[in-house]
Amino acid sequence: VGSHSYTSIAGLAKMIGEITNVPVVFPSDESQVAGAPEILQLDLSRVETEFGKTEYVELEEGLKRTIAWQRELYGKEQEPA
Repeated sequence: VGSHSYTSIAGLAKMIGEITNVPVVFPSDESQVAGAPEILQLDLSRVETEFGKTEYVELEEGLKRTIAWQRELYGKEQEPA
């Protein structure tokens, strides 16, 4: 579960690109992203109510951990045959 931090889709893409060292290319035509929300933020009220969770990992740190975990899980499977 994330934290109370928020970002835009572009900000999230940039963050993932920086962590993975991959360039992020945005559409030049904004109509391609029509309907996308300006800001993304999770509603954590249910998590807090049902589980009493009050401490969270910041978004960037959580992304780093998740990407490292995925690389560990799937990195070996991506070797050439």
